[in-house]
Amino acid sequence: ETPPAAPAAAAARPAPSASQRASYLQAREAKLKACRFNLSALPAGKRVHDTSRTIKKPTPAWAGFWPPLRELMQNTIDHLDLAPRGRLNPALSLRVERPAGQRGTLASIAFRCGDEPVCAIEV
Repeated sequence: ETPPAAPAAAAARPAPSASQRASYLQAREAKLKACRFNLSALPAGKRVHDTSRTIKKPTPAWAGFWPPLRELMQNTIDHLDLAPRGRLNPALSLRVERPAGQRGTLASIAFRCGDEPVCAIEV
């Protein structure tokens, strides 16, 4: 029996340009500045900070760890603009490592903008 053929390698993507990287970092900085607020200024007790990204009515499927984890990941991807329209942001590079022998880690997924780390996901 012949083993299945290896998947075709993805086409090499051009490296992000300096202007793409600068534009991405400026946009993130502006968004951070616009969304910044002092957490210690919030009154004590239960309070909701409306982010317009909340599931209004929990459904029976919204149970266990997967739905909130998926929501956290989606919000991270959206807010950091990692993959607009389902494709890696052209200003970013993506590196996936599968460390051998590192207990508890299956993969490390790192999004970077030049030398600046943007997001790292340890699976």
